[in-house]
Amino acid sequence: MNDTDEKGWSHIHHCAYRGYVKSLERFVEGDPESLELQTTDDQANTPFLLAVASGNQDMVACLINLGAKVDAINSQNHGAVEICALKHHISLLRYFLSLALDKLPVWKNLLKMLGSDMEEDAVAAGTCLKTLTDPTDGVINSDWEPVYSHGIVPVISKVVKSAITDDCKVPAIQCLLNMLERPEVQEQVVSSGGLPAFIKLLKSNNNFVVQLSATVVKELTKNREYSEMAVQNSAIQSLQRVLQFVNDPEVLVPSVEAVTNIASSGSKMAATIGSTAGCIGAIVSVFNSANTPNLLLALTNAVAALAGSRENQTALANEGVTQHIFNVILTQCLIGNIGTPAQTATKQSNVP
Repeated sequence: MNDTDEKGWSHIHHCAYRGYVKSLERFVEGDPESLELQTTDDQANTPFLLAVASGNQDMVACLINLGAKVDAINSQNHGAVEICALKHHISLLRYFLSLALDKLPVWKNLLKMLGSDMEEDAVAAGTCLKTLTDPTDGVINSDWEPVYSHGIVPVISKVVKSAITDDCKVPAIQCLLNMLERPEVQEQVVSSGGLPAFIKLLKSNNNFVVQLSATVVKELTKNREYSEMAVQNSAIQSLQRVLQFVNDPEVLVPSVEAVTNIASSGSKMAATIGSTAGCIGAIVSVFNSANTPNLLLALTNAVAALAGSRENQTALANEGVTQHIFNVILTQCLIGNIGTPAQTATKQSNVP
């Protein structure tokens, strides 16, 4: 009954993978040891691991009820959680989380996988973690807390600082953004050295990575203390580079908003932006290609935040910001949303 075919699978393996619950139960009843029988191929999977690979929750539940070892590992050092991640079986991961089995620590295993040097593993785990923590109707997912408690933030900081390719870091950053509104998450990003790493990623050749990193920097710089730390780690120069060399509005909006947050954190920070060679010019030059309401709103807010000092007002005027602000008002972009900041920017830029 346990003879294997050319694939190295016996009948019980095929039953487990294909979801033949009744047949599998009969096999186990006749030979209880077959419950942990490994395939003789190069993977050495048990029936339980094959059921997980197929994503069949009914078969997985059946094998658990029969007493299958849920902590089984195949020859690739992959267990149930790792196989789910690689195959993106989100519903099965949620099922395992609901069972809360001591021998199947879902969060712990996903985080270990996320921190792997193997790019395939890191991407798979990050993608699942991102999905598991996605907001519901714009509200932060309640799973942010258990995954945070298991130490996800330092792991994400490690991923961002690692040598894996930038595009492989995307899922981890997206997962972080799902919970970054929480002050304790922000604190751990900073304490684990994540802020300088995200600022460094603003120089990435991958525009989506730059967009996500700018969004992280934007969120962190809402906090005055973190804003000052960002400036100390060359955030102004890095954001300036984005404004000079990137044309995608999706990237430019969070970058400009990060500049606005830094400028709004105090007159000293606004002055630092103004005294950074070419920075105000880079901000004003974005108006030339700005063709989306969100980007125009972000730019007018930036001008309003910067124009609090005479020096910055002069610099803005010299770069020709006055005409841009008038154009924004005249075209009536996003009336009621953009009008007020545009008018404020005009007044603070010392325009009569």
